[in-house]
Amino acid sequence: GTWHMQLSGSKTWLIRPNSGAVEDWGGDGCPDVSESEFAEETERKAWRLNIKVEEGDLFILNTRAWYHRTELESSVDISASVARDFYL
Repeated sequence: GTWHMQLSGSKTWLIRPNSGAVEDWGGDGCPDVSESEFAEETERKAWRLNIKVEEGDLFILNTRAWYHRTELESSVDISASVARDFYL
């Protein structure tokens, strides 16, 4: 997994569940994120979560269980974060 502390600015995380990570989801299986308030449908008709992390936020993600990418807004403000990988 990984944790990220947003020190300044903001960053948007786009994450979707990895259905192949069976051992990470446990008995309930891969979650259906389509009903979440953060859900959006991709061009490929898959559902993902759009999560905006702002200054002071701590974001923790199991990177085996979630496909992920980040985006930065076009801004004159600096977006800086500190990250640390950890093993579950």
